[in-house]
Amino acid sequence: MGLFDFLSSKKEQPPQEERKLVKEDFYVTGTYYHQTEIKRLQNANPDWRKSGKTLVAEGKVMQRIYHYSYINKPVKIAVDNGSVYKKGALMVIIAGEHVGFIKDEDLEHVRSILNKKSVKYVTASISGGEFKIVSENGDAVKWENDIKINLRIAYA
Repeated sequence: MGLFDFLSSKKEQPPQEERKLVKEDFYVTGTYYHQTEIKRLQNANPDWRKSGKTLVAEGKVMQRIYHYSYINKPVKIAVDNGSVYKKGALMVIIAGEHVGFIKDEDLEHVRSILNKKSVKYVTASISGGEFKIVSENGDAVKWENDIKINLRIAYA
């Protein structure tokens, strides 16, 4: 069997739509410097204003009730050539708001995905902030944790 016979006998690759998607998650850095922009993505959580007794009656005992939920789309990744952060940094933009950057250690890998792969979607998940936990007797304790943004890129 010659080389050309071998090449012509190889199975054809399935169409790109049928290939399995690879999904990778990345942490967004620099969010501390973009709090104003992140706040523009907030939506008030109606459960925040409810009394402890009402939340108990609704079965929301010992659950985190966040003050805000966040708009998480559309998500774009763009090169920021004028950045004071780093020349050629990759900005993360959610619903038109610049919320941070791809971490330095992930920069080349993400750039490779964007340039060489067929990206199917990019999503973001914003979590954290002020929350309360209601006990069985209706007492609420308020806490706060840092806002975190995780990015998911799916590609074939």
